[in-house]
Parts: sequence; structure tokens; C-alpha cells
Amino acid sequence: MERKFWCNNEKMHENRIGAHAYFIPFASEKEAQRAIAENKPQTVSSRYKTLSGKWKFIWADMPEHLPDDFSSEKPDLKKWVDMPVPSCWQLQGDYDVPTYSNVRYMFTIDPPFVPDENPTGAYTREFDFERKENELYTLRFEGVASAFKVWINGTQVGASKGPHLPSEFDITERLVSGKNRITVMVVKFSDGSYLEDQDMWRLSGIFRDVMIITRPKSYVFDVAITADVELESQKGAVKVCADIVASADAKVALKLCDGKKAVATMEVAADALKNGIELSVKEVKLWSAEIPRLYTLYVSLFDGDCVAETCAFDVGFRKIAVNDGAFTVNGCAVKLLGANRHDTHPERGYAVTYDDMLRDICLMKQNNMNTVRTSHYPNHPEFLRLCAKIGLYVVDECDIEVHNMILFGENRNFVTDDPIWYITIGDRMERMYERDKNAPCVVMWSLGNESGFGPNFNKAIDYLHEKDTNGRLVHYEGAYDEPVPDVVSLMYPSLERYEQVVTDDDARPFFLCEYSHAMGNSNGDVWQYVELFRKHTRAMGGCIWEWADHGLKKGDRWLYGGDFDDAPHDGKFCIDGLNFPDRTPHSGLAEVKKAYEPIKVVFDDAENGVITVQNLYDFRSLEHISAVYEVTEDGESIFKGKLPKLTALAGESQQIKLDMPKINARIDKVYHLTIYFKTAKAEYAVKKGHDITYAQTELKLERSVPYDIAPTKCAVLGGTDKVITVSGEGFEYTLDKVTGMLSKMEVNGKQLLCEPVSFNLWRAPTDNDKRHASCGKAGQPDFTSQPWRKAGFDNAKSRLVALCAESGGENVLINADYRLGGYSVYPCCDVHVRYDFDGEGAVQIKIDVKRLNGESVTMPRFGVQLVLPKNMDKVTWVGKGPCENYPDKSHAARFGKFTSTVDGLFEHYIKPQENGSRAGCKKLVLTDRLGNGVAVTGDGFSFNAAYYTAEDLDVAHNDKDLIKRNNVYLNIDYKHHGVGSGSCGPDTPKQFAFNEMEFSYGFKLSPIK
Repeated sequence: MERKFWCNNEKMHENRIGAHAYFIPFASEKEAQRAIAENKPQTVSSRYKTLSGKWKFIWADMPEHLPDDFSSEKPDLKKWVDMPVPSCWQLQGDYDVPTYSNVRYMFTIDPPFVPDENPTGAYTREFDFERKENELYTLRFEGVASAFKVWINGTQVGASKGPHLPSEFDITERLVSGKNRITVMVVKFSDGSYLEDQDMWRLSGIFRDVMIITRPKSYVFDVAITADVELESQKGAVKVCADIVASADAKVALKLCDGKKAVATMEVAADALKNGIELSVKEVKLWSAEIPRLYTLYVSLFDGDCVAETCAFDVGFRKIAVNDGAFTVNGCAVKLLGANRHDTHPERGYAVTYDDMLRDICLMKQNNMNTVRTSHYPNHPEFLRLCAKIGLYVVDECDIEVHNMILFGENRNFVTDDPIWYITIGDRMERMYERDKNAPCVVMWSLGNESGFGPNFNKAIDYLHEKDTNGRLVHYEGAYDEPVPDVVSLMYPSLERYEQVVTDDDARPFFLCEYSHAMGNSNGDVWQYVELFRKHTRAMGGCIWEWADHGLKKGDRWLYGGDFDDAPHDGKFCIDGLNFPDRTPHSGLAEVKKAYEPIKVVFDDAENGVITVQNLYDFRSLEHISAVYEVTEDGESIFKGKLPKLTALAGESQQIKLDMPKINARIDKVYHLTIYFKTAKAEYAVKKGHDITYAQTELKLERSVPYDIAPTKCAVLGGTDKVITVSGEGFEYTLDKVTGMLSKMEVNGKQLLCEPVSFNLWRAPTDNDKRHASCGKAGQPDFTSQPWRKAGFDNAKSRLVALCAESGGENVLINADYRLGGYSVYPCCDVHVRYDFDGEGAVQIKIDVKRLNGESVTMPRFGVQLVLPKNMDKVTWVGKGPCENYPDKSHAARFGKFTSTVDGLFEHYIKPQENGSRAGCKKLVLTDRLGNGVAVTGDGFSFNAAYYTAEDLDVAHNDKDLIKRNNVYLNIDYKHHGVGSGSCGPDTPKQFAFNEMEFSYGFKLSPIK
């Protein structure tokens, strides 16, 4: 029985044209120049006809259930519906459902076979075409998932597999002048699906553009460009090899231009380009991600005296090498500071537009990134063109992942060991390489992701080494223990493990292809990894997982795995980005931006204004940067100045003396010097005045101005057999004698506490807290032990042990002892609280805590919670901000005075979790619109305020499930456990774990009248 095309791993295509470089041909050099000027090659080229747009579509649960006439020249279209191309059919109506899986296949593991029930879509459309006898016509698909067949006017012209790679077919003999019909049958599952087990939504359809390319009888089939440079002399050489279909006397004109200026030209016989022709250039301008200088190479084919066609290519002169274990670009050791990126959109799935790609690249540049890994397949070809133009290094990854198999398969290395599967691997590797070989931004090839290792990958490495003449390195994380890749790679090692391996005796650079998993409230460890990148020669850098959440939009919700009743699914694990699906940044992106900063400041003598500015750029001076500085008192500006012109060259430093004010420093105030670095002029990805980074230090000044001392009034101790009261002019506090907790805070007859004050040891688990708080992967003790819940932190209540109240002059002192614990467990801590009430209505609260359940169990947090009226929503604080921050996630936050609302403090993670903390605080004020409220003062406390309890966040499936309560829940905390990035990877670093056995903190609570 003959195997179906989509179940035959020995047959990758039918009638597909061979792989070649990506380019759009033009009718003339002038047309090509206009396309470059307008940055629109597809719309300007007269040789390009798009077939994207509105098609007719019909869906079936298996190929055999499509209408019998679906591929005919005149199908009955009564039951067909409109379908946009590009698109994914699961997002366009009731055709199958989106399924999110990180690891698991959607079908029985029986390679190369897939289920008979194989969702299938048929697409068709008519188009007008003028066919000429002296022209050739190529039908090109940029991306179709997973396998497809195509018909022109009722005749099958080809078939292909490999969703994220182009497929081309010669349709010259099938087109007619006038009306033509194209029909495409797409199956969801194919033998190729075994290699498409990436962490992403499983979607189907024609998701990239479809076009017809018109070619003359003489045409350029392929061009390979090698741009080399002699770094000492800056002399460049461009080697051009071409596969040209033309008569024996055809000629080719080569022109290399810097902008509009030609810097090298040559006219040669077309045959001469088979073995390559070299163009020499004096004093070339080098390409790098920091300074993406591009030349344009025009390849014009002449058949006789007329131009048959012109092709235009971006050329970037850059030299990639490994020197003494360091990854170098143009002779300079470069650190790759990047993120992993899927081609993904919350409403269109895989179908991304030019504007989507441009937005992502500009946002990456604005956040100090210089690298992107195309996880886990080649991204849209236009993405590479934009990366070259705007400036990003690209790790170009092949469309290969068999994650399910290597974890659970009986034959976990079937893809890497079985020679038959090299047909698929080799096909995908060749098509990736050929498509992207001329892209200046590609600095490294990646074989794929999480697919084991064996002879087939050895063969693929040999292929890339043999073919690539641009010096690019070959990467594959699965070959960590193998000597064949050009770099060593790991995913998510701990800091200790990473420093161990990056300092071993291997001579290759070390690349973290994935690290600092950005799921939810995360990235608390990123700055520590970057410090190691900069510290160690072999540390090549890395890419954070990942750029954006993959939530799909439905109504006002972002949905994740299981929300479409999809099965099997991996839940919220696709909500793991630095940005929301619409590219609104998470706070983690701010932390990454700060860690990736290209400028650092050493405060040599800050009090006298002596600083050193360090240029961390690899190739740029600081002349494109302007800087201002500010001196603040308790976060409020008291002096501003401008730095002199920054001139430090790449990798160098510049010492600067600032003009500092004379400050009569108050004893009760803190003073900071902050320097802000901005772009001095607009560039492609950033506007003038764009914030690059900042540096801040506290000024150590002699204090000479004393506290303001308010007139003292007396606090009066009173009460009943059930309560203790403390009162004074315009206020009264009530403390319950049974619980020992403050139950009322009345000011001018208005009650400020809606519930008694309580201790709070719990936070709604972040995605990274699952190690400590909730269920995870079976068989992994860190996940199943759930120590936080086992310790009872999620339901800890206090029991009053002792209570004593006394008047002390003008003040009232109350001492209380409590024991805290959850149900069905032993107590977790003893707490002593000293309340010191003054006659102004303020209470100084001093809390001493002694843990009882051992330092091996960390705590989520420790603090007290006040429940305030809902209208007390105006927030001002003096502390770290403006973004949320935690012990290990605080580098993006600076000390200052900030204002917000309770809503504005809240980070709406798609899966609700702990958020919104602001740490290092000296003062906090919450008021209503009339200015009535409470103030909290202290020394370094943290707080968050929200209309939701931790329990609300804990149980909510989606942010849109949250219902605002009629109160504000204010937490005043001693400390939080760090957030880390442990949802995939190592636990929070030990220095940020909350495991202190004894600690104390305090704050002053005051009414605002």
C-alpha cells in the first residue's frame, strides 16, 4: 500500500524548485533602487504578483472528506467560506481549535504515520493573469503548516512539507491568460509534524504570503555573497557566485553601492559567476548590530543589450571569529544580549505582518538588546532583512524539534540516528541555509531545539561548515557534550553551574540559548547572568526565554492552553514573555533593559561630583548620547545639571566632574545623585530623547539640620473588658483583647480600617513560585513537595499569647506576643509587637519575628495587611519605583518620589499572581480624593496595594476573572522571597531566598486628616 505524501518521510516534496537565496527580482536597476528607497520590494517590483488576500475555504476532519471536486477547475463553492491568506484556520472560525503544547504530540507516536483523522483545509481562488510566451512563472509559498498540495487550473503542480520554509513551483505551463484558479490542500499533521514539536500553539494553514514571480527566459536563479574584510587595512572584498540560466553570451553587471554611490563595478560573462567573481572595496564601513552599515549589491543580467532582470542584495562587511575562546565580531569580543522570538500574533497566530516584525525589532533595540534567536524555526524572511537594516545579531534556527520523543519516546534518538530521517533534516537544513545565506545579520546557525543528538546532526553540522563561507558559527544545545558544534550551549543553568562550565578548559565560546525564563512576575536573576557574561571571556551571552506571551485574544481576554477545550495542552506555559501578547511590556522587560545597559557609571566621589562613565558599547563612542543629572531630597528634585559632551570610545571610560550644589542636609532626609542617559538624536528604532539607562547612588552627607519636632499631645489609654482603646484629639484606636490585633482606626469620626489588621505570610504564587507553592511535574521533588503550602503559610492565623498595655507619659505602649500557624501543621513563627501610640494619632509599630519551622523552608513574605476603604486610591511613595520591584528584581527601579493609583500599581499578568510590590520605601501615603487617609513611614519597607486579596489572585484562572472588592488591601512588608525565574530553570539564588530565622522591622502608621 503506497504511503500518503504526508506520511512519507522519504519524500519531502513533489516538483518543488531547488532551494536558493531569498530575493525579489526586478525589471531594472532603477526599479530596484526605488524599492530600496521605499523599503517595499514586494509592492514595487513589477515581477511580483501577490496572491495573498481573500480566498475561498472549506474544512474537513480528514483529507478524504473534502468535496470530490475541491481541486477541480470549477469546484462547487456553495459551502465554501471566505478565508484570509495569510492566516491560521483555527483563528478564523469554527474549524478545529488552537492547541497549545510545550512538549506533547497531538497524536500517537508512530513515526512517520499520523492519524487518519487529520484536519484538512482546502483553499481556492481565481485570479487574472496575463501570460506571455517569453516568460517563466514561479509560484512561491513562504510558509504553510504542516504539509500541502497545490493545483493550478485543476492540475496538480506540486507538494511540499516544512512549514516555516519557502516552497516554489514552476507553473509556467499551467497558467493561461485571463482567469486562473489556484487550489491548495493543507493537512494539519504530516510526518514532518514529528519534527515540529516546538513550545507553541499548534496552528494550521497558509500563514505566510503566496505570490507569483515572473522571470524572463534568462534569469538569475541563485546568488551567494561572501563579504570579507581585512580588519587592519579595512579593505573589503565581495565574492559573488551565481547560478544563472541564460545563453552562453549573456553578461552580468555587478554594482556595489554605498547608498547611491557606486564603490565597485564589474561586467563579466554570466558563466564566470559559477566559480565566483570578487569585487574589491577600499576602506569599507563595517556592519555590526550597533552600527548596521549596509551596502547594496545590484546584479543585473543582460541577455544581449537589454536588461533581463536585476536583483538587489544587502551586503554587510563583518568578520565573525573565535579568538582565545571569545566570540568576536570585527575583531571585538561581543556579548550577545538577546531574547528568543516566535513569529506570533495574538489574533493571527503565525501570520505576522511587516509592521509586527518592525515593531518587535524596534522594541528590542529600545530595550538595549542586540540579539534575537529565531525560536524554533526560521522566522519570516523579511524579519532578517529588517534585522540587518536596524541592527540585530540573529541566531537562525532550523525547524526541528522532537521534544516529546526525547522525554517520553521509547526510541528517543530516532530522528538523530536513523539515516532515513536525515532526508527530512537535510531538506530543512538546506532550505534554511540557502534562503538566509546572504543575510548579514545571521551570525550563527542553530540546528534546532531539544531533539537529542546523533549522526544525523553530525552530518548537518558538516553540511553547514562546508557550505557557509561567511564565518558563521554552528550552535546546537543538544550537543553540549559533543566536540562538533562551534559553541557550547546550555539552557537554564544555575549561576553556580554556569560559572563552573564557562571557566572550564574548553576553547569554544559558551552561549545560553535560553535563560531567565520570563514567565509572569519574573527575571529576578537576569542581571546576575549578565554580570557573568561581562566577567568571563568564553561567556558569549544568551537569549532570554522569551520575547512575548503567546496568549490568543478572544473578546477582552488573552487565552492560554486549555481555554479552547484543547487537549492535550500545557496550560499557561505559553504565557512566558517579556511582553504581553500585544507587546505591552511586563516589568521584567524593564529589568532586562537595565541589565543589558550599554553604559555604566562608577561614582568615584559622588558627594563632590566625581564620576566615571564607562562605555560598554562594542563599536560606538558615546557621542550619540546626552546626559543630565539630578540631586534629590527624599525623591524630590533640588538641583539639576547637564553632563559635558560624552566622548568615550567603545570599551573606554571618561571621568567627569559635575557641578554639585551645597546641601544643608537634614537628619531625617535621604539624598541621591541620579544620572539619566538619553539619545541625542533620532535613529531608526529610537526617537530623540529615548531613555537608554540611568545610574543612581545615595549621597553620604553630613547631617546638620535636625528633625522638625511637633508639639506633643497626650494619648489616653482606655477600654473595656473586651477591647483596649487609645485616643486623643480627633482619633481613637481599638485593639481587640482576644486577638490582640488593631481592629479600628477612627479619625475625626471616620473609620479607616474596614477589617482588623492581620499578619500576612502568603503571596499569590508567581509562576516561578510553583517550586515552593503548587503542583508541577510528576517525579520532581522540588515541584511536588509544595513546602510553602505544607508549612501553612497560605492559611496562617495568629493566636494571642500575651498582651500588656500601659501609659508612658504622653504615649501609650502596648506589647503583644502572637504565635502564627496554619491548620494541620505546627506553628511557623512567634511574633512580638510593640505598639507605641502618640498624642498626634500615630502609632509606631515594632515587630520581632522568630521562625519555628526551620531555615530549609523559605517564606513567601512577612508583613501586615490593612484593609482600607475603596476610595482611598491615591498613592504616593518615597522609595523604589516607578515599576514593581522585589529583592532580586530591583535594578530597573530607582529611589524617588512617585505617584500612582491603586489600579496603577497592579500588574495584570494573564494568570493572576503576586505583583505590584515597591520596596526600599521610606514613606507611603494613601488618600481619598479629599486628602484623607493614612501614611506609613519607615526604613526600607516594601508595600503593595490592590483591590484583590492574595486568595483572589491564587484561584483566578485569568486576569479577566478578577472582580474588584470594595476595599483596598494594603500590605506593609518586611521582605519578600525573590522572584527568580524558576518556572523553567534554577531556583531563586540563595541570597534572595527568604529564610531568615529571626528578624525585626518596624514602621510608623499615621492618619492624614
